Amino acid sequence: MASKRPREEGKVTRDARAKAPRREGRPSRDGARPSSGKPGAATDGAGAKPQRFRRDIAMEASGIAPLLVRAKRIWNILREKQTPGVKRRELVEQLMGLIKGHVRDLVMKHDASRVVQSAIRHGAAEAQIAVAAEMSREGMVLELAKAKYGHQLICKMLRWGAGPARRTVFQELKGQFPRLVTHAQGAVVVEMGWTRGFTGGQRWQLEQELFGQAFRHIREAVPEVTAERTLEGVLAKEEEMSPAGAARSRALVVAALHEVLQRAADKALLGLTVLHRAAANLFAVTHGRLPRQAQAAVQPLRDAIVALAASRDGGRAACAALGYGSAKDRKVACRRISDHVLEMATHEVGALIIARALAVTDDTKMLATTLLKPLGLADTVDAHAVARLARDRAGRKVLLQLLRPLGPWLAPDERPLFEEYGVPAKRSKAQAAAKAGGAAASEPTEGDAAAAFDKAVAGGGDAAAAPKEEEELIPTSKKEASKRSEELLRAAGPAIADAVCVAAPRMLISGPGMEVLFEAVWTLGVEGGDDRVLAAAAEACLAEGGQEEPAKPHGAAAAAAASSSSAASTGSGSDDDEDSDDDEDTEKAGDDAAKAKSEEDEDDDEEEEREEEDDDDEEEDDAAAAEEEEEPEEPVPATAREMLEHPQAALFIKKLLIRERKHLEEGGKPKASFAAALLGAIQDRGDAALAAAMASNRGAFSVVTLCESPAAGKEAKAWVASRTAVLDAAPKCKGKAILAKVLRA
Repeated sequence: MASKRPREEGKVTRDARAKAPRREGRPSRDGARPSSGKPGAATDGAGAKPQRFRRDIAMEASGIAPLLVRAKRIWNILREKQTPGVKRRELVEQLMGLIKGHVRDLVMKHDASRVVQSAIRHGAAEAQIAVAAEMSREGMVLELAKAKYGHQLICKMLRWGAGPARRTVFQELKGQFPRLVTHAQGAVVVEMGWTRGFTGGQRWQLEQELFGQAFRHIREAVPEVTAERTLEGVLAKEEEMSPAGAARSRALVVAALHEVLQRAADKALLGLTVLHRAAANLFAVTHGRLPRQAQAAVQPLRDAIVALAASRDGGRAACAALGYGSAKDRKVACRRISDHVLEMATHEVGALIIARALAVTDDTKMLATTLLKPLGLADTVDAHAVARLARDRAGRKVLLQLLRPLGPWLAPDERPLFEEYGVPAKRSKAQAAAKAGGAAASEPTEGDAAAAFDKAVAGGGDAAAAPKEEEELIPTSKKEASKRSEELLRAAGPAIADAVCVAAPRMLISGPGMEVLFEAVWTLGVEGGDDRVLAAAAEACLAEGGQEEPAKPHGAAAAAAASSSSAASTGSGSDDDEDSDDDEDTEKAGDDAAKAKSEEDEDDDEEEEREEEDDDDEEEDDAAAAEEEEEPEEPVPATAREMLEHPQAALFIKKLLIRERKHLEEGGKPKASFAAALLGAIQDRGDAALAAAMASNRGAFSVVTLCESPAAGKEAKAWVASRTAVLDAAPKCKGKAILAKVLRA
């Protein structure tokens, strides 16, 4: 049994306090508090001293209390935004004179650390280099990077420091990045260096440390790889120069990356973009070579798939994880996305991750519940929310994946993210023996895919290097892609059709919205036979003005906001009315001391928040500038002439009529015709609609394309030719001349 710690002299123990008289320690009527027995405590009477805390006593014992008081006075002026530049430089010089030689004593305390951080931010390059040199001489950079308050100083040095100061910090941290990246405070330092502090060469050195010892051996064995700056390039060069050990090296590098990601996942640190690059590298070097290891890497990433959406590297890793994952992995990932699907759907990377999930997941009912329903695409349909999603540059990709899976809307660099992956087929022992000609199976059965990494680390990298030639690779999705797309369209089609009906004109004049409207009219109207979609699109081409779409909140978002508001307004409950008088007296006895401590902590928190707000000024300005750059939505044209002259509307009519004509020429049998719907809309409006079209060159060309349509061309030519008065009154343009030739043909 461990012995009890000896009681410090002058310290009041809990037992001693319990034995004290009940009324002792309560404030008197004049507000004075009797002595509690602690050194430096307040006394009765008018000469009462302010209460002192342990940290104040420790500060005085260290001998830097006067220095810190002077430094904080300077800091309070220095951090104010209204301080002039000349005055700020003078204050920094005074502050540097105070903290020089005392950096170690100051940076480990939260209030003193902010003083040094302010000197780094506002100081000149010479001051920053001096602080970095002092930290380097005392060998305290690594210690500070792991400290609760010290790591903030390293972050400020990497963000605001001069080039030599940042290089000093990098050299001190070099060789420790694999440990720091999975440390609670060290990970913040590494992320700051990766995003803002390190150069391209330094970032590459950081990556190499994450690749493990095997990567170092590669560079030593094959000097030719020193010119390469990517993991794939180095491994490809090694395979070219030294094919014998290339497979083993690849497996060992993958094992090192997997270990780093697993440790980061255990500590919930996969939100770091440097780890996103590590995950993307892992899937890049395993693709087509180490499918088992790629499968094993999915499990640490599936719970952090939302965090991976913060960067392009993370998006590549998330799409690969969804491609290699099992049905259970995809289900877990979709449930994680469901809580943030509204934000992810309008994010450039998040929308691709959602589209990838829609492209590979077989359980379409689960997709409808977790992904489509919160977006208003299933069950509780929200047509206005779907229309707003269609007009969003990122959100359109989710709808286009439903309407035309893996279509031309994918950019060239995005298409590889949607590639279908193959994994080794699972075989029983009997099947393996039969394939070997009746002999006993020599290969181990397919078990936990993570065992491949254990073999690689133990030296069995050759066995886990690559799938054997005779090993069969099967796709990870069991259901046919066409059937999966059909089921998803059946669930989301009505909501998209409703969105077209309520917001077709606004979708038509928006670039992203026009793409969604084009695919919706073709898929739901022409091929699906939905007449209301065709009619809404045709009327939108002739729309005259229109009211602003109501900007009501999304149903799911409004419900979530109401729920959180209700939860916030709910109290934690009242105190028990039957508390004893003894407990009440004890609470009152310590009330003033606790209040004083709380007020001091609140002051410290307010100071810290103010400093953080000052430090984040640049980021807030960037975010505000980005919001100001977003252009407001263009209003719907006031007349049919302006709508037909609009470039998006003219392009929509031209593309849709040409696609319909090609489809008919190739022998296709559509269920409905957009050309017929457009002609019907023009005929219903009479000569005014034709006059509006012929008033501009773009509108005249739309009439030409309509008259050349195989579906309604004959009827259109006859009707347009009979409106000679309208044609004669139309202004001269190239479109009118071509229309005259078409009518005469």
